[in-house]
Formats: sequence, C-alpha cells, structure tokens
Amino acid sequence: MRALILGNGAAGAEKQCLALADILGASSKLHRVKPSKLLTALPNRIACPLLLESKRFAEKCLLSPQDRDFFHSVAPSDIVIGSGRITAPFTALAKSVWPQSFTVQIQYPYCSTSLFDAVVTPQHDKPKIPKKDDSGNIVFSKFSIHKYSKKYLDATRLCHPEFNLLPEPRLGVLLGAPTHNCRWNEEQARSWIRALKQECLERRGSLIITTSRRSEEKVRLVNA
Repeated sequence: MRALILGNGAAGAEKQCLALADILGASSKLHRVKPSKLLTALPNRIACPLLLESKRFAEKCLLSPQDRDFFHSVAPSDIVIGSGRITAPFTALAKSVWPQSFTVQIQYPYCSTSLFDAVVTPQHDKPKIPKKDDSGNIVFSKFSIHKYSKKYLDATRLCHPEFNLLPEPRLGVLLGAPTHNCRWNEEQARSWIRALKQECLERRGSLIITTSRRSEEKVRLVNA
C-alpha cells in the first residue's frame, strides 16, 4: 500500500501523517504544499469549495505552479494523508482528482468533513465541531498520532536505566514556547514550575522537564 503525505513544513503535523502511514503498513511519499497567499488567507469553509468547484480560478489564483504540476502529473496513491488547516484544501482536492484514493485529514479541518473519507482529530476538539460539519466520518483520538509503540518505549527504558531510579509518580512536562493562542512570559513559566515542584514534593514523586525545538533561549534558562 502506498501513502501520499501532504505536508505543510510543520514537523509535528508531518510526523502524525508519517506515523499513521507506518501504522497502516504503507510506504510513504511526502509532498510539501505551497499554498498561495489568497488560499492561506481564506477560511477553509470558503477555500475548500472554491478550490474544488472553480477549477480555472483555482489553478490561476489558489494553487502554486508546483502544486498544480504535482496534482496533474503524479499517479494516485492508495491513501492520501494531510494534517493541519493548511493541508485540508489539498487533501480535499486529492479526493476530487483521485477519487479512488482514500483520504484522511488529521485534525479538524474547519470545513465539512464530507470532503474527506475520514477525519482523525483529538477528543478535545469535539466541542468546537459544528453538527453541520460532522458527516459521520470523524474518528476521535485520545492523543496525537505517534509511532512510539509499547515495544519501542520498553526498549528505550532499557537504554536509559537512570530513569528507573527516579521515585514515582513521575510527572513529565514539555515546556514549548508561547503561541498566538497561548501567550505567557518567563515569570509565568517560573510560577508553573514552582507549582509543579511543590506538587511532586507532596506526592513524593519526580518532575521531568524538557524543552522543544521551538523553545526560545530564555525559556530554556527558566527550565535550568
């Protein structure tokens, strides 16, 4: 089975797609889409139907030459997987161009789910999905899709026996970076860490904190 991954350059989104393909036992090929400024600016509720129904306008104003050539020249895959708002119009387009392909959109696409064969989204997205967008093809996951099986985690524990010396319960925290949806500063981060340390002291457990690749230097210093 062959899987086409529609990426947007975001490592987290693309890793979910690649993990799903791996779980399904499919070989995968990655194509990073390059949407036009207009397509990026439009909400998916407008962008997806416009891309599908106005082909001449879409090819001229919504698709980059790279994406236009790609969809015209590439042979269909068994499954097409996209993740995130930016890729949703392209996953919907793939279903239109290659009707024989099974399309999966990871994360709520902010448009009718009828444009895809399946939509996989975290349970915490459920309250914000309008009933009119739910076509009965949504699969709610407890966590983000990943490739780390129990076998992989058990093997990793053997490679890092030092973690077995830490008292339980162990609280793991990934300290990322502020976003436009969640803004915070250094003092707030220090306050959170103090509260977490106190929680671990009361439970006689361990606190394990790490940063992400997006974390700024000042955030890393807070963690230190």
